[in-house]
Amino acid sequence: MPICEGPQVLKRNGDTFIVYSASGSWTPDYCLGMLHNKTKDILSPTAWRKHGPVFKKTDQVWGVGHCSFVKSLCQSEDWIIYHSKSSRKHGWEDRDVHAKRFTWSSDGLPDFGDPLPRSAPPL
Repeated sequence: MPICEGPQVLKRNGDTFIVYSASGSWTPDYCLGMLHNKTKDILSPTAWRKHGPVFKKTDQVWGVGHCSFVKSLCQSEDWIIYHSKSSRKHGWEDRDVHAKRFTWSSDGLPDFGDPLPRSAPPL
């Protein structure tokens, strides 16, 4: 679905990322996309590169989206807070909130890995 919502800003090493939810939040296809800007010119459309989906459904988890970012108390870890669906059924009744540590790839992009299933403890 052509829906993009809930943008969140993430910054690292002078780069700016906008991570946003894409598709219908009530569907199993809800996911995260990302815009990346390596320049200081945030108003120029040509300075942004689109990536995605960067966080999406798996065989066990669906409807991954609407995130925010936090640092650990010691400031050494990056965490994504997001919600997902525990079934393929359309609707919002089966949404859970998760927290997951994420890393950074060698090319400087966030690597969110796979979403956690409902029964998984935070990583």
